[in-house]
Amino acid sequence: MTDTLAPFRRYFRWAAMACSIASALLTAMFGVAQSEYMLVAIACALFLVACSLASDYINLFVVEAWRSGKWGMFGTFAAGALFVFSLNLISNVGSVGWQRDSTIKQASVRNTKYDDARDQVAENKTNLALWRKQLASLLAANEWAATVKADGLRAQVEDLRRAEVAETRLGGCGAKCRAIQTQITDTMGRIAVAEQANKLTDQIEATQRILAKHRTASASTEATVAAPASQAAFFASMATVSLKPTDDAMTWTDRGIASWLALGLCIAPILFGLIGWKSDTPPPYVGDLGNRTSATPSETPDRAYPLPSHGSKALNLHRVTVGDINRSRLQALLEGKNNLMAA
Repeated sequence: MTDTLAPFRRYFRWAAMACSIASALLTAMFGVAQSEYMLVAIACALFLVACSLASDYINLFVVEAWRSGKWGMFGTFAAGALFVFSLNLISNVGSVGWQRDSTIKQASVRNTKYDDARDQVAENKTNLALWRKQLASLLAANEWAATVKADGLRAQVEDLRRAEVAETRLGGCGAKCRAIQTQITDTMGRIAVAEQANKLTDQIEATQRILAKHRTASASTEATVAAPASQAAFFASMATVSLKPTDDAMTWTDRGIASWLALGLCIAPILFGLIGWKSDTPPPYVGDLGNRTSATPSETPDRAYPLPSHGSKALNLHRVTVGDINRSRLQALLEGKNNLMAA
C-alpha cells in the first residue's frame, strides 16, 4: 500500500526534533540547578538530557519490537520507556514550574521597589503640602515675616538692651525703661515668628529637593507585570467563576499550567516521532523453503520480471533469496520432464 502521507512525515520529524531540543534544554537547566558543585551539576544535567532524548525516541524501538514479535525485547524497551519518561516529566515539570515561579518572584521584587519609590514620592508631597500650609498660615497672621529676618530683629534687641543699660546708668529707669523692655519682649516674639518662618522655608526647600530625587528614582523604576501571574489569575478566575480568585486558587492554577506544559513537552516529540517515522511495511513472512513471500503482488512492477522458463509467476528482485532460486530451478526441472513425457 502506498503511503500518501509520506511527503508530510518529514515535517513531523522536524517538529519532533525541535520539541526534543526544547525539552532537553529545560531538562539541562533543571539538572544544573541540582547542586552547587559544578561537576555534580554537569553530571546531573548530562544524565537527564540523555534520559530526555531516550524518552523521545525509545518508543520507535518499542513499536518495532512489538511488530517483530520480540516480546522479551518489547518488555525491556517498554519498561525503559516508562522509566526515562518519568524522569523527563519530573525534570520538565520542575524546570517549567521553577521558571514561572522565578519570573513571578522577580516581578514581585521589582514591583515592591516601585511601590516604595512611589510611597516616598507621596510621603514627601504630603510633607511639602503641610509645610506650605503652615507657612501660609503664619504669613497670613504676620505679613511682616515675609520680609523681616530673625538676625535683623536680634540686632534690634541688642540695641534696646544697650539703651536700657544706658538709661539705668543715667539714674533711674522708670517708664522709659519699661517701654524699652516692652519693645524687647515684642521683638523677641517677632524673632520667634521669623525663626519659625525661616524654619518652614528651609523645610520646604529641603522637601522639594528630596521630592525631586524620589521622583527621579520613581521614574527609573518601572512596574512589572509577570505573565505567569496574569495567566494564573486569568485561568483561576475562570475556574472559580470569581473576579478575585484566592491566593490558593492562583497557586494551584499556576502549578497546573506548569504541569500541563511540561507534559506537552514530554508527549509531543514522542507523538511527532511516531508519526514521522511510521512504517506500514508488515514483518516478512518466512515460507517453508526459507524464501520471503508477499501476500500481495509486487508494489514495484518496474522491478518485477517474469522468469523466462515459467512466466506464470513474477519474481520480485527486491525479495529474491536462495529459496526463490531453488524453487525456480525445481519448477523448471519438473516442466522439462513433463515436456519429455508428453513427447
